[in-house]
Amino acid sequence: MAIEIHLPDIGTDSADVTEILVNIGDTIEMDTPIIGVESDKAAMDVPSPKAGTVKEIKIAVGDSISTGTLLLLLDPADDEAIATEADTAEGKQKPAEPVIVLREVSLPDIGTDEVNVTDILVAVGDVIAQEQPIISVEGDKAAMEVPSPHKGKVVETKVSIGDSVSTGAPLIVLKVTEQPDIATPSAPVATPPVARAPVQQQVHQSVGRENSFIENQEYAHASPSVRRVAREFGVNLAKVRGSGRKGRILKEDVQNYVKEALRVLESGGGGDPLGLLPWPEVDFHQFGDTEEQKLTKIKKLTGANLHRNWVRIPHVTQWDEADVSELESLRKKLNETEAEKESGIKFTMLVFVMKAV
Repeated sequence: MAIEIHLPDIGTDSADVTEILVNIGDTIEMDTPIIGVESDKAAMDVPSPKAGTVKEIKIAVGDSISTGTLLLLLDPADDEAIATEADTAEGKQKPAEPVIVLREVSLPDIGTDEVNVTDILVAVGDVIAQEQPIISVEGDKAAMEVPSPHKGKVVETKVSIGDSVSTGAPLIVLKVTEQPDIATPSAPVATPPVARAPVQQQVHQSVGRENSFIENQEYAHASPSVRRVAREFGVNLAKVRGSGRKGRILKEDVQNYVKEALRVLESGGGGDPLGLLPWPEVDFHQFGDTEEQKLTKIKKLTGANLHRNWVRIPHVTQWDEADVSELESLRKKLNETEAEKESGIKFTMLVFVMKAV
């Protein structure tokens, strides 16, 4: 019986399919990436929760999909099929008692190196369902919710609001009820075939001066690991030429781009385009007590963009000439009148400007 693979909750309402990473007939293992998707928040690869052979693909590149969308059908692996047949043959056998185990839920790869915990959506003692959001995080790109891969009861939380966590960091501990497998000594144990992922021919990018720096008007296709390398080197992927399948950007492409950028810089072609002097080091403690507060990721990005706009956008001052002789005479006359009254009121030119504006 074929196994249906659906899109899990990836923290967004909908996403576009950017690449299908498996073909019909491929034998895949559990957690093998099957498709690449792109949403408003991030780009990521979706892994398979089951092992088996791809029987049918239900989506195509460019499709807009949401949580629960059927992605593909799998023929179960030999060991799973044998277990199913054994269960059918011994259907009269009494099922084993469920076992309660503790499962640690870790932060999955969400396409960024480090994120800050902004909210904890569960508490100790809560019974949660599979794919239920457990924490909210904020990274360089956006804020998102992290779902639980298991259902169970929360027995411990490993993080606090404000913590900085990375991929693999423990988040919570769940008490999960699992059904143990029934041993069937009479059934032969088959060794599942080793899944062989399709090999992509990785062609190294040419580092010629004419084609190394290009402007991509379309979305830059790259896996989360390649995006992580690009962020570490500060590389804009829109300017990198991809040499992988369907123009996909590989790690080698990013490395070649960085090498070419360094070569151009060392040859005198780079430098600070604004020609600014280095920022002086100031000891602010000399002015009194100081306190340092960490900015959120979004505030850091906002500040960088505002600074860029300030130094890049031309500032214009417009000068107009106006004859204010009569206005000046009126101002002096009003001041003389107020002086006779000893009211203490004095009119300046700013008063008339404010009234006009």
